[in-house]
Amino acid sequence: MDRNGRETISHTFTGTEQRDGAYPQAGLVSDEDGNLYGTTNLGGAPCGISFGLPEDHSGCGTVFKIDPAGGETILHRFSGLSDSGVPSDTVTRDHLGNLYGSAGGGNLLYGKVFKLSPSGRETDLLNFTYGSGYPGAGLLVDAQGNLYGTTVGGGYPNPGATVFKLDKFGQEIVLHSFTGGADGADPDSTLIMDDAGSLYGATLDGGDRSCTSGCGVIFKITP
Repeated sequence: MDRNGRETISHTFTGTEQRDGAYPQAGLVSDEDGNLYGTTNLGGAPCGISFGLPEDHSGCGTVFKIDPAGGETILHRFSGLSDSGVPSDTVTRDHLGNLYGSAGGGNLLYGKVFKLSPSGRETDLLNFTYGSGYPGAGLLVDAQGNLYGTTVGGGYPNPGATVFKLDKFGQEIVLHSFTGGADGADPDSTLIMDDAGSLYGATLDGGDRSCTSGCGVIFKITP
């Protein structure tokens, strides 16, 4: 959409007919050359997952790039199960051009954090396990290469799930386990960081109990 309100369609997805993806529902990120990067839930490689949708919209998800002229390049087609199937969150890009994201599936099927290099090589950085929750939003990367994210639905004893840090050595550190009470539950938004290193985010539930499952909170986590 330009500054005068004129809309231009950059790309229209066709689903599995062209394997170019279907159902993009996350935000986009851009690079210094004006290329856009994003994900689609479905419409990539066949993976035995139909979700009850028409054949042209089934298949696993994709990570894609759209150039300023509207040309699409599929950077990765997920193949299901251990390679995941449904990336539903915004990817994050570092200064080297690597993309980071989260998706359902993974080796243990509870979701994973992945890295996609500029050459298209995908690496699993973290596979979530039973009780650790499922990835709930996009990732934040800091200047040192550490990643920050959230999980939802972690189960007892952390029903409100977590905020986690994945350092550049691959070690996961849980920064906060939500209780599901006054501190919130199910953080489903991408975190932001201020200059002092504090993290900010929001939860879908918990907090004020005048709502059915809580009205949600906005939170801060200090370094």
